[in-house]
Amino acid sequence: MVSACLLGATCRYDGKDSKTSLPIGPQDTVIPICPEVAAGFGIPRPEIQWTQSGHVRVVDSGKDVTAPLRDACIELGDRARLLRVDRAVLKRRSPSCGTRKIWCDGELVDGEGMLAPYLRKAGVHVEGAPR
Repeated sequence: MVSACLLGATCRYDGKDSKTSLPIGPQDTVIPICPEVAAGFGIPRPEIQWTQSGHVRVVDSGKDVTAPLRDACIELGDRARLLRVDRAVLKRRSPSCGTRKIWCDGELVDGEGMLAPYLRKAGVHVEGAPR
């Protein structure tokens, strides 16, 4: 599984991509994913961030979007288990896909996005995309 924006899909919150060179070999089967699109947030969409209280909110309005994002991440974890996915390369710093640092209340902090724990629970090795 690979964050779709890293593959060139224009699915970021701002309608752009984050295309980058990835450690994917010719023998790898790639499954593009975007938890925020899976949650029904649309493209483009308002920016979301984690909060100190452990919720995910729309930056401008404060609307709590934790539940739909969690549901999408659970579904992606279930799909990974069903498809026997062994590795995921995820977008750095994303509230949904981040692996080491995420945006929380306007600051870049140590932490991970919502998807990573559900993929690990499904037996997937999770790594952040190279810079």
